[in-house]
Amino acid sequence: MLFGHTQGVTSSSPTSTERPAEFRSLYWLVVRYLRDNPVAGLRAGLSGAPVSTWSLVPGFVVITLIIGLTTGQLQPQLPDPWRALWLPPLLIVFPTLVEEFFHRGILLPRSLLNAGPGRRFMAATASTAVYVSVHPISPLLGRSDLAFFLDPWMLVIVAVLGYTSAYAYLRSGSLRAPILIHWATVVVWNLFMGGIYSG
Repeated sequence: MLFGHTQGVTSSSPTSTERPAEFRSLYWLVVRYLRDNPVAGLRAGLSGAPVSTWSLVPGFVVITLIIGLTTGQLQPQLPDPWRALWLPPLLIVFPTLVEEFFHRGILLPRSLLNAGPGRRFMAATASTAVYVSVHPISPLLGRSDLAFFLDPWMLVIVAVLGYTSAYAYLRSGSLRAPILIHWATVVVWNLFMGGIYSG
């Protein structure tokens, strides 16, 4: 017979009491990951960070200025005094803290701090690829004010920023390093280089 007698066969599907237990286990798994990775990265200070933490920053600045000024993505200007008061604190939260918490804190587990150079390079490259790929989403969904994120040269700048930030995190073990780099970048861009919030 194709189908045998089913009497006495116990269903293997989880019961209603087992499902909440599974959800609780998943919840605590996520909580522990966040605690041991991005939150731990935020708590870690920079006092013991090696000087090499910042070694890619000069290259990032040079590449950004060359690309930005030659392609017109950067428009030098004098900052608006009022904007210079309220904008930097706002930029700490978004995009800086939000993006660094996810792209470096979550995507780069702290186990990588003890990994070899090859593994860290691959992880930094992968997190940077994700970081770059999310930037064109808003203009593709209709945000015309963010259309510059569809420009390949702008995405090159984003990629160099992403990798510089990832490198700084993996060298220092502190999320404060990429947060500082990212924040300084968007502040200068928006106050002095015609960024999206430049007015």
